[in-house]
Amino acid sequence: MKFPCSCVKEADRLDFVLAKGDPTETVFMGDGPYDAKIFPHVGLSIAPAQAWRTAVANATYVTERDGGKGAVMDACVYIMDKMGIEHGF
Repeated sequence: MKFPCSCVKEADRLDFVLAKGDPTETVFMGDGPYDAKIFPHVGLSIAPAQAWRTAVANATYVTERDGGKGAVMDACVYIMDKMGIEHGF
């Protein structure tokens, strides 16, 4: 889908996001309690349906499907819709 993606160790994630520039221009997807602590710093936070309760409670968007069962696709379609990108789905 041509979106850049970075996989970063849990302990390093907040520093990584903050070091990349304006975090309000960042989309961050996570499923754990540590990820939920990053959500307030970013422009769009996404949690998969089966995420830890604090991630679900603090996410801007919660996918319809669980991780490993279509959550990333749900997130990508959501982003594309928000950006006005035609996806043909």
